Amino acid sequence: MPLFITFSLTLSYLAHSQSPYQDLFTSEITLYLGIACIAISLSGALIKIFSSNIWYDLFATGTLLTWFAYWHPLFKNDTPMFFLFPFFYAFLTILFYILLTSKKDRFDQESIEHMQYFSKKGQFHPGLIVTAILISLLLTDHYLLYPVLMSIFIVRYTMTSCLKGYDGKS
Repeated sequence: MPLFITFSLTLSYLAHSQSPYQDLFTSEITLYLGIACIAISLSGALIKIFSSNIWYDLFATGTLLTWFAYWHPLFKNDTPMFFLFPFFYAFLTILFYILLTSKKDRFDQESIEHMQYFSKKGQFHPGLIVTAILISLLLTDHYLLYPVLMSIFIVRYTMTSCLKGYDGKS
C-alpha cells in the first residue's frame, strides 16, 4: 500500500509541523477526492477490475483523506491524533509488510490453513470491515473507532497479501 503509506506520512508531517499546506488537506476538494477514491476502489473491487492490492490501497487512502478533511475542522488544530494516527498507520503497514508479506514463502502449511480459515470467516470479511470503517467516519464522537478499524483493515490487507498465490482465495 505505497499510496496509503505516502499519504499517511505526508499528513503526519504536515499536521505535526503545523504547515500552511495542511489547509490543502482540510479543504472540501480533499474531502471529495477521498470520497471519490473510496467510490472508485469499491466499484473496482465489486466488478473486479482492480487487484486486491490496488483496491485496498485506494480505499485506505480515500478513507484517510476523508477522515482528515472531515474531522480536522471539528477539533483543535494541534490535536495529536492528526499526526499520531497517520504515522501509526504507516508504521503498522510497513511493519506488517516487512514481517509477514515479504516472508510469506516461509509459512508452513498449518499457518496457511489458519489464515485461510480466518480469511473465510464472516467476522473478518472485508465487506464487513469496509462498512464499519465508512460508518466510523461519520461518528466523530467516537474518535478511536476509526483508528481501530483501520488497524483491522491493515491486518486484513496483510492476510490477503500473504494468501495470494495459495489454493484458497481470500
